[in-house]
Amino acid sequence: MDRLPLELVTNILSRLDFEEQFPHLPTVNSIWYAALKDIKLLVVKASPSLKQADLGKVVALFPLLQELHLKTADYMQDTALVHQIAQQFKGHSNLRLIVSSSDMIIKGVLKGCPKLESVILTAEPIMQSHNEDQVYETQLNQEMNLGSVTTNLESTSTSNFRSYDSTPLGPRGRRNIGLLLAALPKLKNLDVDGPSFWRRHCLFGQSSDAVHAPRRIGHHLESLKLTSVNSWTMINFLSWLDSYNRNITDNSRVAISDVDKEFKVHDASEFKINIPQPINDQAPLFNLRHLYLDIDYLYLPANAIKVLSQGSPNLQSLKIKFGILPHNLIFDIKTYMSSLKSLTLSKCDVWFVSQNWAHFCIFLASRKISTNVNTTSQGLETLSFNMCTIQILEEPRWHEEYQQLMSHTHHHPDSYTRTPQPHIPSFGLKQLKIFDTGHSRVDSSVLHTLIVTFPELTVLRLDVTCDCFPIQDAFFLESLRRGFANLRTLELRAGKPQHLPDTSDSLVDSAIIDQSIRMPYLKRLSLWCFTSFPHFLLRPNVDTIEELVINYPAIIPAFQDTHPVQHGHSSTQGSEKYSQLSRLKTLEIRGLSNAAHAICLAVLDMIASNAPNLTSLSLIALCRVTASLPLRHLLHLTTSSPNLTTLHTSGFIFPDDGFICLCNVWPNLSSLEIIGAHCAGTLTPEWEKQSLDPFMASHRKLYRLTLGISQLAIPGFELLNASALISQLTSRGNLMMSDFDFDSDFMHTVQAANMATYKRLGAYMRAKYFWMRECIIHGP
Repeated sequence: MDRLPLELVTNILSRLDFEEQFPHLPTVNSIWYAALKDIKLLVVKASPSLKQADLGKVVALFPLLQELHLKTADYMQDTALVHQIAQQFKGHSNLRLIVSSSDMIIKGVLKGCPKLESVILTAEPIMQSHNEDQVYETQLNQEMNLGSVTTNLESTSTSNFRSYDSTPLGPRGRRNIGLLLAALPKLKNLDVDGPSFWRRHCLFGQSSDAVHAPRRIGHHLESLKLTSVNSWTMINFLSWLDSYNRNITDNSRVAISDVDKEFKVHDASEFKINIPQPINDQAPLFNLRHLYLDIDYLYLPANAIKVLSQGSPNLQSLKIKFGILPHNLIFDIKTYMSSLKSLTLSKCDVWFVSQNWAHFCIFLASRKISTNVNTTSQGLETLSFNMCTIQILEEPRWHEEYQQLMSHTHHHPDSYTRTPQPHIPSFGLKQLKIFDTGHSRVDSSVLHTLIVTFPELTVLRLDVTCDCFPIQDAFFLESLRRGFANLRTLELRAGKPQHLPDTSDSLVDSAIIDQSIRMPYLKRLSLWCFTSFPHFLLRPNVDTIEELVINYPAIIPAFQDTHPVQHGHSSTQGSEKYSQLSRLKTLEIRGLSNAAHAICLAVLDMIASNAPNLTSLSLIALCRVTASLPLRHLLHLTTSSPNLTTLHTSGFIFPDDGFICLCNVWPNLSSLEIIGAHCAGTLTPEWEKQSLDPFMASHRKLYRLTLGISQLAIPGFELLNASALISQLTSRGNLMMSDFDFDSDFMHTVQAANMATYKRLGAYMRAKYFWMRECIIHGP
């Protein structure tokens, strides 16, 4: 390494885990010392050795450091150790990004990180707190003073390492987004789990009047992600935006009593604030582009969207997860968030005048007519719904508001028929995802409306009904060809059929109908649970697909030509295989039934018979029993896909000679996972010496190894047998079988001891094959 360029040595050393020997690397030679000086990314795990080395002194060794990640060590039980190490951080003059699970690191952040642009505080280690409610009440009654922040931090630095204390930066006080925005003016990205936001009765620790609120707080912030938000934090955050907007508008004073009256409601969805239009360039979060809210199944206030739109007028991406949404949410998004380009709702119930997903998406994505001829509303580009259901709004006033809003757009759902309307302006929607919608899956009519309405779609991911593709309908297939023409990603998850389809006439019809759907730009294709194998989607696009996912086909696929045949000739159906998939790089096959193994192998044999550029293969059979992976399939893969780097099997028993056969193939293999009970056989010293050692010696790029074994017979790694222990205790008279409870702590202790043994074996193998980064051993 001494002969390598300095930049390359720096790249190599930056990829190492920070372990006990890492602080001593600068003492190796001058080249390593200089290379470490140039490291810009440092990932450290909380350990006693790191605490002894002192995180502050370690960070000071890297003058050009830009990113610091502090993580909890694997299997570490002392959660307070993370807080103790985080408190050692004293700041860094060049640091741009900090990721930490402990908020004690905020002390150093506020004192010595003038160039910091991103702060990510993940969920903190779980700690016991018997008086948590009392501590929160104490914090609510305290004064927050920015001038005494440093003093308060100093006082907490020697008193308590826990996050649940009663200091001004006490229970989640160090996760106070108001404090961070005020103290770090250059902050662009803020991600906090379990945040707080000041107190209800004062703004930023100053006077209760909004007129005295500090200016330009968070003005440079571009991305804000808040997870596990509690109710008072959300209300305080919206109250701050509201007060700031009022101050901008008329410089009026807002009395505390008036603010209290606004928030004393029984249902948070009734929370209303009348806000005049603010001056956009003075909005508190003027540059905010991305907002993520995980509100933990709380009621979102009724006009929260209006407040957010005025406080962050340039918001482009909004994601709401785990929320109870008000009835007017969709209408407010349509009305106020004109600059929004991406909307994601996850695990929420949305309210609309129709349960038709096509009408719902058209309403959100339609472009608003602008009175200024020089400016046009671009509309949404991304819509994503995961585990959402549409609740119907039956009150007439909602239907009137819907008609009124649609009258000011270029589009109306009723204007779309089975015949495309070329005079209607095109939508700008490019990505659409509708997953896990319960019983309201996308059927053929909704799919037809979506693809006709959104011709510019490049990503389409839908939960569809099992009969969503009437492949005997030539007009419908022609519409699909036009609508799918620009797709780069297509993912279709079909539902379970209520009855088996009647295929008696399908072969006759398929002989005269061209079923193929050509997508010239398609890169990723994912197909789930189709009752008949979707050759009409796969075969025409074999020359463009780079990633293919086939999940849970109902039957063993039979090859069928999707193109029409001449009269007097039969359709090609049998054991044929696909021609060369020249661009295929990733292939995932999953089966779910008693025939899962046969289905997976049949699909593998049909698709991967000639995939020279395949680099990743996942073969997963979800079944209670395991089956053998024939050696011929493995040998065929080595010749058809010589560049494989990732192999993942589950539910398949690996051949006895599998490791020996793979010794001289796939030299770039980086990850090998053989998961499932008894899938990797018995680990013995003989097998380790004859099979595993030669395989590992020829694959020095393998960094991840996972094995599911049936038995462990390596000296020094003996497993406890609960039945044998019980028999011994019973024969000695120490235990009566009639009194023994197999669900007692004794059984859990035995299981925990065996799991610890598997972990020790993984650590032993990782140390033996030192180039590996991770080794996991699973028992039966």
